[in-house]
Amino acid sequence: MLLAVLALSILAPAGPGHDTPVRLKLSSGGDYSPGDRARVHVRVARDGYLLVMRMNSDGSARVLYPLSPKDEATIDGGADTEIKGRGDREAFAVGGRESGGVVLAAWSARPFRTEEWIRNGHWDLSAVTDSAAGNDPEAGLVAMIDRVVEGTFEYDVMQYTVAGQRYVRGGGWYDPWYGPGWGYGPRGRIGVSVGRRGRRGR
Repeated sequence: MLLAVLALSILAPAGPGHDTPVRLKLSSGGDYSPGDRARVHVRVARDGYLLVMRMNSDGSARVLYPLSPKDEATIDGGADTEIKGRGDREAFAVGGRESGGVVLAAWSARPFRTEEWIRNGHWDLSAVTDSAAGNDPEAGLVAMIDRVVEGTFEYDVMQYTVAGQRYVRGGGWYDPWYGPGWGYGPRGRIGVSVGRRGRRGR
């Protein structure tokens, strides 16, 4: 009997926050129409520092969190945090000319050194964004974060599509933290968007 219980505990998937440094989810399964407003939620396993970024299909990058360089970039572990836009609205509005993009949430135990991203007290990524990043927006964002992190960072990334372009559904176990209508990222979670989780650092 004891062996059976141990076997089940080994095979059972970990619950929310177990051995998962950062998790990201998007409203509407990451499938939007032009003009939609996208909600973004993040959960991290431990207290630390968070950067949430978006890059669309034309290679334009934006910082979603913290909303302003003057805001604290800290995040509490174990809590579901909704990333808010200006006026306490949803995280971002989907443009009419973009075909999609990615949202990436990066967690680090140390503050990110984002001074080079700031101009006149506001985020300005025009000088540090690679014009070719739209061909691989995940790699483009990871490369940008590599420049401003001390040590390692963990990240979760999800693709989103506009005007009905959909990604292949994944299969696997169901995570109860994610309710109906939300998109899921990597590791076989059920959803319409495909993402990857990674760890980077020096």
